[in-house]
Amino acid sequence: MPVEIDLYGIDLGVVLARPTGIIYSNQANGVACDHPRLEGAFVPLVTHFRDPPPRHDAALVAYFDRRPGNRGHLEPEDADALDAILAGIQDPFALTVDRSRLKDSFEAWVHVVIALPTRPPHYSRPLDLSYPCAGVLVWENSD
Repeated sequence: MPVEIDLYGIDLGVVLARPTGIIYSNQANGVACDHPRLEGAFVPLVTHFRDPPPRHDAALVAYFDRRPGNRGHLEPEDADALDAILAGIQDPFALTVDRSRLKDSFEAWVHVVIALPTRPPHYSRPLDLSYPCAGVLVWENSD
């Protein structure tokens, strides 16, 4: 039986799509409060230990707060805006919104294409990935 981990309340990370036996879910899609799921490996994109912790997802939350209805799948103009935000969060991966998965992408659950690492990742064991690869960018739902 696979293990399921709810990511609600996390700051910012990416679920790398791969067979692991671990299913990740997150509350997403604004006030719709959907719970999409993906099997993979979770990698936090920032690991700063401060009190209070910084909110690295602030630009994403602000974007979706301004988006009419704050719910529903992404449109091409959303992908363009999110790519501009992601350009400033390229640590440890270079991420872009996966245009082929816009209908499956929502606030707090965005399918991304992961390019080569921008620097050595801060995890200790390699994940044996081939790049580019697929994943989902997640952060705390802003309903």
